[in-house]
Amino acid sequence: MVKYADGRFFPALTAAMDNFEKAAETAAKDGIKSEFRKFSHNGGAGGTSFILADAIHRPLRMLMKPIEESEIELKIEVDSTVEVIGVKNQIVQVVANLVHNAVQAMESVAGNGLGLSICYRIIEAHGGTIQVVSTPDTGTTFTVNLRKKWSNLEHS
Repeated sequence: MVKYADGRFFPALTAAMDNFEKAAETAAKDGIKSEFRKFSHNGGAGGTSFILADAIHRPLRMLMKPIEESEIELKIEVDSTVEVIGVKNQIVQVVANLVHNAVQAMESVAGNGLGLSICYRIIEAHGGTIQVVSTPDTGTTFTVNLRKKWSNLEHS
């Protein structure tokens, strides 16, 4: 079940989203590999300004069915107006990978750790940090911090 930090539940999606589940998983995996190659060759994130909440909610919508079936609990803490500078698609891929890994962990499916390594490098290239705290038989918490975009008022 997906919950926001304030306790509200993420709205359920229509049945049409079920048709996109497998395509979304494949696209996320292929996209991560593609972005990793670009990332490696370009030496960093670069990018433009975007609303962080949009980049977080996109993969959650794509992965809603497996999230609901897995019994994982997601806690999202993000101001809906915060802007960051970077490559939006890379942040989408980080969120998709972290959620996909959580679903797989609940199904006792082992991964190779490559996705987490890519997540770490993407977040680092965006000037952010990613931290993990894992407690056996309780769960794992990933905390991702990104620098927000400064407005002209904040610079003065």
